[in-house]
Amino acid sequence: TKVIGEKEYAYTYDTSGKLAKLTQSRIETVVLGLTNLARGGTATHSTAFSGYEGSKAIDGVNGYQSTGWVATNPNGINDWLQLDLGREVEVERLTYDTRYGPIYLSGSYKIYQQSFKISVSRDGVIWTEVVSRSAQTEPQVYEFQITPIQARYVKVHSIDSYYAQDPVNWNYAYVGEIEVYETRQTLTKVIGEK
Repeated sequence: TKVIGEKEYAYTYDTSGKLAKLTQSRIETVVLGLTNLARGGTATHSTAFSGYEGSKAIDGVNGYQSTGWVATNPNGINDWLQLDLGREVEVERLTYDTRYGPIYLSGSYKIYQQSFKISVSRDGVIWTEVVSRSAQTEPQVYEFQITPIQARYVKVHSIDSYYAQDPVNWNYAYVGEIEVYETRQTLTKVIGEK
């Protein structure tokens, strides 16, 4: 949220054209949609290694293995991470980090997500898929602008990970970081006159 204060002047003239009244108003403009709502939410998950719980994926620190969620199943396609934003909002933008850590960005240690999905829900029961990616070949930070949709819950699921060192046995689901932003709105109001 960003608040911008401004002054506005209104001039009133009498019938002869002389200035009769000058009114000064203080205008306040509030811009919503700039705050990462995931930071104030809570995270749950299907499974997690100790020290790699879901809360690590919404803490605002990204790009390192120790700062994200990692599930315990070697084949993590059925694992998931779910966020509760605490209230229903109109979601318009998501940031999603699939980097596992600096040494895992390239070469024989590279880890990335070949595919993943992100869905949203108003009640945690009925879900709408808003992002689906497949055939990915690099770890990266994604910026998704989505059609605005009402949601309280956000879920990352169907994660198919790839590790160059062991592509057959190491397919753990993980999320480096996820950020959720509501639809940007500008609200303006007069907060005083003199």
